[in-house]
Amino acid sequence: MTVGIEAINFYGGSAFLNVRRLFEARNLDLRRFDNLMIHRKSVALPCEDPVSFGVNAAKPLLDQLSEQDRNRIEMLVTATESGLDFGKSLSTYLHDYLGLSRSCRRPRRNGPPSPTTCAVRSTGAATTPGPAPTGTPPASSSRWKNSS
Repeated sequence: MTVGIEAINFYGGSAFLNVRRLFEARNLDLRRFDNLMIHRKSVALPCEDPVSFGVNAAKPLLDQLSEQDRNRIEMLVTATESGLDFGKSLSTYLHDYLGLSRSCRRPRRNGPPSPTTCAVRSTGAATTPGPAPTGTPPASSSRWKNSS
């Protein structure tokens, strides 16, 4: 069985702040700036939310797949700090907007220890010996495992 990252994408938003300028505008100690190792900080626009970030990260990868390969995706794993509207899971929206098959499972992973750790554990559990599902966790990145 082959397990690994076949393709990955990231969407961090379309707007950002220059962190050095932010430091200067707030009269912060510039000696601390180099320790941050960050030059730009993304800022979500009013039209952007966790759903649009996830779709923008995953859709370019899905668009490269054939219809047959898209239909073989068996699991969509998302990782968030909390539910989008405290009821419906982020994965429900992503599943719909990405046009994934109805047989694609959507386990919900929120909260401690960290959302990303939960997503990785879920994906890892799906790749244990046996029939290997094909899955992707698009949050700001996507992981694909081809089971062929």
